Amino acid sequence: MHRPLHSQMLSLALGVFLCGPTFAGPVPAGVTPCHIFGWSASDDPAGLDIHAVPEIGAEVIGKVQSPFLNPESEVSPLDGWRAEFTVVGYKDHWFLIDDIQQPGAPYDEAEPGASAAFPGRGWVPADQVMGAYANTQMPVGWLLQAPDVDAPIAGDIERPAGESLSIDGTLRAILACSGNWALTDSMDGTRGWWRGICSNQATNCS
Repeated sequence: MHRPLHSQMLSLALGVFLCGPTFAGPVPAGVTPCHIFGWSASDDPAGLDIHAVPEIGAEVIGKVQSPFLNPESEVSPLDGWRAEFTVVGYKDHWFLIDDIQQPGAPYDEAEPGASAAFPGRGWVPADQVMGAYANTQMPVGWLLQAPDVDAPIAGDIERPAGESLSIDGTLRAILACSGNWALTDSMDGTRGWWRGICSNQATNCS
């Protein structure tokens, strides 16, 4: 497939999208460092377990809080606000998360009287993390075969012509991360890398 934008233009756009600090400190040896944003995909009313190491059965050191539904909100998702965080590392189908926030807190709609969010970092299963494709000046609709602007195209994300990147189900799963990139599945089944995943639950990530 021919690429209508010169790769040099893509390289110039590499630094456009960085929501917050560049990286949240070093990660353990053997962990792939990254810097993307997401929210908890867990519907467990008890919250999502945060583990000390990326292993099933490992010590649980905290919880990512369960969704909070504010019936008076005009911007809340229908299933409620989900706790947001920064993903700073990846290993073996686990994400290392940091800067965890209460559900609704970034939108000034945290549950009154709710306990504080877990203050540290820890590991959660990759299938319990979700986010949205962010507009980082990548060609709209393209997923790549590797986390590099010069990588071959993996496929196109299906959406109506001219529709902006949104949180409306375009991203189906986040599988891994590296730097500012994430390996994802899109709603049409295409798997590939996208630079920039955001956690905005109230509007699109443009």
